[in-house]
Amino acid sequence: MINWDQLATQNGFASSKQMLSKWYFDEAKSASWIAAQLGLSPPSVLKEIEKRKIPKRKRGGANNIKDFSTGKEM
Repeated sequence: MINWDQLATQNGFASSKQMLSKWYFDEAKSASWIAAQLGLSPPSVLKEIEKRKIPKRKRGGANNIKDFSTGKEM
């Protein structure tokens, strides 16, 4: 089992939600990029993003942002 908060702390973040929000949403890093930084698989990263209710982007880039709670484009 992955200890996400420990990974976040090791990377200078207070929580996994803060880390994933910063990298995935704010900086538009890909799940593959995040996975490589953490030594994990992209599906593991996407699962955690969904679990933490971080808005997911559509396939195709950072300009297509979706509100996870409503499923609508922002």
